[in-house]
Amino acid sequence: MTQNSNNQKFTNNADGFDLAGGTTARKITLSGADVDIVGSGTAVITFPSATSTLATLALAETLTNKDLSAASNTLGSANVAAAGALMESEVTNLADVKAFDSTDYVTPTGTETLTNKRINKRTSTTTSTTTLTPSPANYDVYTLTAQAADLTIANPTGTPVIGDTIAIYVTDNATARAISFGTYYKGFGAALPTTTTSGKTLLITAQYYDTNLWSVLSAEIQ
Repeated sequence: MTQNSNNQKFTNNADGFDLAGGTTARKITLSGADVDIVGSGTAVITFPSATSTLATLALAETLTNKDLSAASNTLGSANVAAAGALMESEVTNLADVKAFDSTDYVTPTGTETLTNKRINKRTSTTTSTTTLTPSPANYDVYTLTAQAADLTIANPTGTPVIGDTIAIYVTDNATARAISFGTYYKGFGAALPTTTTSGKTLLITAQYYDTNLWSVLSAEIQ
């Protein structure tokens, strides 16, 4: 054993040695197989707490509270198989998931045939308004339940496509109300109505046909 004035001492053991020192005693014990500690410049080597151990490179060990984030991280085939087994135990109807392929979903722009599907119309309901401006991008059916003023049905907004159809239901408040239309509406099989019928519901349907042209297909009183 050697010791100097700074309380540093070196003690030989049967299978290693202790290195201790400082005003508050701290000790490093190395024993067993050879140990290499190599540092360069500002390299820092951090050891675990007294009750922890360091993970090895090749042994099977369990890591807890660790994140793998580097792009180069890979999983071995055994780990992939284990992950697959876990997924199979957690996923319900896994056979359906495995059988899923490109014919099982609808794409945004592809040409596909839908079977046994129902498209619910988008509806807008208002008690009364002086101007109704249809927006085919938002609603398909418009309902006025107690129209209490003369009504202007303005030109639809947005960018419609050929075949877009709107339906407008107008019920007055037991007093007939005048109706006027924007310049885009043209009678196709039905004249544009000019008034409601007191206490009755008027149904107007129109379909987009060409630039600035909405064909009024029907204008029927209940």
